[in-house]
Amino acid sequence: KMYPYNSKLFSSITTLLNLKRKINESQLKGYLQLDNIYDGSANPDRTYANNIDTAKVTYFKNFINTCQSAHVKVIVCVSPLYVKMLNNSKSIEIARGFCNDTHTPFFDYTKATGFDDRKLFSDYNHMNGTGATKFTDMFISNIRTILNQN
Repeated sequence: KMYPYNSKLFSSITTLLNLKRKINESQLKGYLQLDNIYDGSANPDRTYANNIDTAKVTYFKNFINTCQSAHVKVIVCVSPLYVKMLNNSKSIEIARGFCNDTHTPFFDYTKATGFDDRKLFSDYNHMNGTGATKFTDMFISNIRTILNQN
């Protein structure tokens, strides 16, 4: 099974609870496809804050440690963004460092080749259906590589 963790919990809940859209939960199956195409730039006015929530870091570490104690294979992934980032955010670096320390596979796709087309995104932070399909194919290939090594 896969545990899709997104630190944007409140925006996700807001989307799911949107009263304008009646969504049948049985149709979701863990994924709500976004069909629009992002019409903005790769340089949104909003800048990525590097304030780190230490509670989230602790939960992240505890989650990985708990899974590993139970012999559950964990793979951590940061999906593509339509944002020009000169440097990785502190949160990505913390996650990468902890994954390295715990020998947890870590994939950072924030600057992945082939994901610099706004037509693959619903907004600068979320892929649309076309982007999600393209990303899923790439990610599955990488997961297979990891699983075949063990």
